[in-house]
Amino acid sequence: MPIKYRYTKAGAITNGEISTTKDEIDHHETVQIILKEIANKEGERIVVAMMSTNVEGQQVGVYHVDPDAAEQSTLRTIEQIDICADGETWNTVSLLKP
Repeated sequence: MPIKYRYTKAGAITNGEISTTKDEIDHHETVQIILKEIANKEGERIVVAMMSTNVEGQQVGVYHVDPDAAEQSTLRTIEQIDICADGETWNTVSLLKP
């Protein structure tokens, strides 16, 4: 099943979709794939809060994704990222701003 995503940058929404070759893909792997896709498209680092699965609203770490390109922007301009892995429910990624 395709995984849909959308992100907001400078007030403009960009939609995208990727297909996986795996039959089963877990939530964390889905997020990693989407973040890498967006980082490569925009050429900038994405930094997100890793949230606890046991305590709602509790941050347990930080995860960052860099684009594959040797040169990347030092700006982090992406305002919001949403992912839809089941075709119905959109989940917002917790971005950390510098």
